[in-house]
Amino acid sequence: MTFTKAFDVEEVLEQLTLREKIALVSGLDTWHSVPIPRLGVPSIRVSDGPNGVRGTKFFNGVPTACIPSGTGLGATWDQELLNYSGRMMADQARAKGAHVLMGPTINMARSPLAGRSFECLSEDPFLTGLLSANYVRGVQDGKIGTCPKHMVCNDKEDDRMTLNVVVSERAMREIYLTPFMLTEKYAKPWGYMTSYSKLNGKHCSENSHLLQDIVRGEWGFDGFFVSDWFGVVSCADSLNAGLDWEMPGPSIWRGKLLEFSVFHKTVHEETLNDAARNMLNLVNKCIGTGVPENAFEGEHDTPDVREWMEKLASDQVVLLKNKNKILPFRKDKKVLVIGEGGKVPTYCSGGCTMVEPYYTVSPYDAIETKIGAGNVKYTLGAPLSKAYPSVAFFSPKFPDVKDPITFSVYDDARTIPDRVAIKTEAVSTVDAILGDFDPALLRDKEMLYAKFLSEIVVPESGYYSFSLQVSGQAKIFIDDEPVLINDLEHKTSSAFGLDAPEVFKDVYFESGKTYTFELDFESTPGKSSFITGYGSVTCGMTKTHDAEKCIAEAAALAKDFDQVVLLTGLNKDYEVEGIDRKHMGLPPFQDKLVEEVLKANANTVVVIESGTPVTMPWVDSVDTLLHSAYAGSETGTGIANVLFGDVNPNAKLPMTYPKKMEDSGSHPFFEVSNGNLVYGDDIFVGYRYFEKKKIEPLFPFGYGLSYTTFELSGLELRDSADGNDLVVSIKVSNTGSIAGAEVVQLYVSFKSSLVDRAEKELKGFAKVFLEPGQTKEATIIVEKKLATSFFNERLNKWTSEQGTYTAWVGTSSVDPNALLGRFTTLKTVHWSGL
Repeated sequence: MTFTKAFDVEEVLEQLTLREKIALVSGLDTWHSVPIPRLGVPSIRVSDGPNGVRGTKFFNGVPTACIPSGTGLGATWDQELLNYSGRMMADQARAKGAHVLMGPTINMARSPLAGRSFECLSEDPFLTGLLSANYVRGVQDGKIGTCPKHMVCNDKEDDRMTLNVVVSERAMREIYLTPFMLTEKYAKPWGYMTSYSKLNGKHCSENSHLLQDIVRGEWGFDGFFVSDWFGVVSCADSLNAGLDWEMPGPSIWRGKLLEFSVFHKTVHEETLNDAARNMLNLVNKCIGTGVPENAFEGEHDTPDVREWMEKLASDQVVLLKNKNKILPFRKDKKVLVIGEGGKVPTYCSGGCTMVEPYYTVSPYDAIETKIGAGNVKYTLGAPLSKAYPSVAFFSPKFPDVKDPITFSVYDDARTIPDRVAIKTEAVSTVDAILGDFDPALLRDKEMLYAKFLSEIVVPESGYYSFSLQVSGQAKIFIDDEPVLINDLEHKTSSAFGLDAPEVFKDVYFESGKTYTFELDFESTPGKSSFITGYGSVTCGMTKTHDAEKCIAEAAALAKDFDQVVLLTGLNKDYEVEGIDRKHMGLPPFQDKLVEEVLKANANTVVVIESGTPVTMPWVDSVDTLLHSAYAGSETGTGIANVLFGDVNPNAKLPMTYPKKMEDSGSHPFFEVSNGNLVYGDDIFVGYRYFEKKKIEPLFPFGYGLSYTTFELSGLELRDSADGNDLVVSIKVSNTGSIAGAEVVQLYVSFKSSLVDRAEKELKGFAKVFLEPGQTKEATIIVEKKLATSFFNERLNKWTSEQGTYTAWVGTSSVDPNALLGRFTTLKTVHWSGL
């Protein structure tokens, strides 16, 4: 049923039965709200949206545009580009029939080890907040809603659903809530998603101080609050605290339990009315998008979309070193590409950010396009991934057939003769989260059986290794003979099966012979993680490699090339939702690969692909170094554009790169102790800590080089006409011979404060594009109260202190050529709200 006309919210609310109200504040399924057809209230659809609009299926979903991960977007430092990206994402959401995007993720990248830091925009609240506000405005200008997440302090993945974050009110306000506050102030998102964890003793989904006192009370927010999926832990407390919508459905904590809570008056019906009213207002907004109820999921893959994805992928590549001006490469010389990431694009990381992209471009393919197939050579160097590539790569149908694996679902086990499939699809990989399979199709709603079937032909005889990770149980058969079984129990966790037990097996294959690969799966209700629903299974296959031999081959080849690029770093096996990294180091053999190749050819260009910092024990030996986040569909094109100078690098680091983990302010305060995670670093997150402790980072926050040079001059500070804003103007000149862009960064410091403050704090930034020899004036405008205030815990208000402040304007947080200016506030002001 399609509804195109908005309804009168109060009139509908008055007609709703108690059970209809309860249904409205509960989810229908994983992605939809419950409709009330008799009153003209349609179902709405939401979709994950940090770096792609996934749609309604985790596995084998409809393809979409895949853009860089959060830290990649943060590295652009480009508010206009983020706004444009929001508008483009709205088009992707519309194609998927989604009314609201669950994003962006605007938590702080507090620690390099946090499993989800790659999904955040940065370590700084103003960089994150201003980029987020522009992105949200862009999406909502495209008539699609947004729901930034996760409110608040969702900064660790291990134990994320049970840990208690102990944080001062000041740090929570100044660091962790400021991105949400700025987004609310400048963009007015439709809703916010709550964090899993407790905040000072109370889960965020039932934390009335957070939801009611601050966001609704102080900020005047009038949208909806939704739980993270399976993040509700109570019935009455969550409703009374202001959580409007429990997701996913069917409800665990509402339904009959809420009906009895209203009866017993532990939840007043007026409180339920408030939540239902917020949901009805949301549905009305969704009607205004023009997206039909239960819309068809389609694609929107156009030349404009591909151009946009390429720009994002290019503009997030950070040039960290270019000592001997080895870059840009020449197109009339051959190139050697080393590393798994050269041919397997690390386009996204793991968890809720995963999408099925329209396509992907590897660095090897992009380089080949630029200089010709005969001018580029590839060698592995050393395996990087833990999970193996898709079995589909060994199908005789691949690459002519993109989806050569047959996936079938059954009501019966493999042992039942002549069982009949109830659903069959063609898929490209065995990497399935089956929790969103429709239970209505199953005879036993608790039990699902599945089979993956494909032919295999190997290019050369030898041993090939299978990996098999299962939440449930599975067996691999080759020509009907069992070769690998995984029936290990998966304890309930919040990692969507990504931490499920994994087993491996080497199997010998002869080249030229066709084998039948079959993977048989069955769910194990009550024994595997409830988060994965019917379970999950991931299986891959690869030729067995001797890492030492591969490294030696790469080093030998490197001697014969003038232009060598080595790609290393992390991928979705290491940076993933639900699981923190154990250390900052690269995967096994990667450091040795870099060291040996650099010994063979000191001019090798090293590209680190990761969402967060990694240690580089060989950094003093490398002259040319790039960093790329998980850059989306156009990962390879973006890297190649910078390598060859088709794009002049213009990105800046959104996180401080420590020399070692022990240098990070979060290091002593990252482990959970007796259920508590104490934020002992307080306001000194990221560069604030390094500057406070006078620790030299490997690469500082806001740092990034260009193929040209820039000069800042003529700094001017003035008040706006009404006296509320600080207006900073500075001239930026391109003093080199290549067109490029520079990021002007405004930091503010105050040495006479009543409280302990950071040495300086980012308060604004502007990106300026300049032709060679050109000069432009950059202007940064920031409200004086935002530039000068700290959160005063004694008054429970913000305080802007009287005095003289220093404006520090440069091109990174440690720019030795930064220009200084001063401005004054005439009196101390205490304020609250936005």
